Amino acid sequence: MSDIIFWGVTPPPTTGMTIVNEFYREFLSQKGGASIVIKRKKWHNNIVWRINKYLYYFLFIPKLYFYRLKGYKKIYMAPDSSLGFYPFSLSLIFLRPFFKFIFHHHVRVYIESPTKLNKAFFNHFLSSGDCNIFLSREMQEAFSSAYTCKAGSCSLGNILLFPPVEPGEYLEDSTLKVNIGFISNITKEKGGLDFFEIIESLSQISDDFNFHLAGPCNDKEIIELIEQAKKKYGGRFKYYGALYDDAKWGFYRGVDILLFPSRYKKEAQPLVIYEAMASGCHVVARDIGYIRGQVENLGTLFNENDEAIEFINDLKSQGISKNAMLEAYNEIYTNEFVGLENIYEDLKGSE
Repeated sequence: MSDIIFWGVTPPPTTGMTIVNEFYREFLSQKGGASIVIKRKKWHNNIVWRINKYLYYFLFIPKLYFYRLKGYKKIYMAPDSSLGFYPFSLSLIFLRPFFKFIFHHHVRVYIESPTKLNKAFFNHFLSSGDCNIFLSREMQEAFSSAYTCKAGSCSLGNILLFPPVEPGEYLEDSTLKVNIGFISNITKEKGGLDFFEIIESLSQISDDFNFHLAGPCNDKEIIELIEQAKKKYGGRFKYYGALYDDAKWGFYRGVDILLFPSRYKKEAQPLVIYEAMASGCHVVARDIGYIRGQVENLGTLFNENDEAIEFINDLKSQGISKNAMLEAYNEIYTNEFVGLENIYEDLKGSE
């Protein structure tokens, strides 16, 4: 039996972090671990609710003590900025004498801009028996530069959430048509304007590019560009709106290249990139946040839009095989899953 307790936020709401948390909750449950699920609450700004927010974490302490009596010795958790770092860290003071901690980091803000409290907590509160898990080696190195933490560390990418489609599922298309897709919450910060700038240039290079856009959009300027694109490109441009579940995976099946032109400086590991790669799509993404470590050898990074245009045109000339991409993704996914099992065995066996 595992001696690890999962303690974290799971859906709802459905966010990148809660989806990842649910994956690890299920993984630990399959190993015999216990689960304590935190539900996010909407806190008001008045003093009563602020106090309630501090008390919220403490409500779970009796149950954690109960699990300690049953032999559970470690707590796995992901710091959740929406619930506040102060109440989170204060509650752990009461657990320190009885548990070892495993922190899975999803948030960049306290790594790249640490406060005095952040440094006091990670530098002095954590011990050599604790462990920090990061989304990538880049995130791990950034943390090491910011802190002198004694806890052990390792990296596990969110690739584990997305097993690949079996290679060979796709019939290689002998036509020269290349389908370019962008799926996101479509805003200027996430690259909405850049997408239209890039496809305008590609449309002038060749008529063999088709363009697919998906995701909710409330930006009036971008909505106008969507309507203009429908008229300008005709059947070569499709806007699907928000997509979920099977409809979303159908989107990836119809796309050869995922274009991800985000300018969001706090990008960690966008799940849409893993979803696309798991579906055999080549990824052309802006080199921002921790995307570099995420893309690995399965895509292309760019800084300026002109570079993306050149890369996509080169890919078209070379030919794109979704099955070849799936084989490469499958190898990386398999290695990462072996890494997860090894890390789990190390954590389970450590005292």
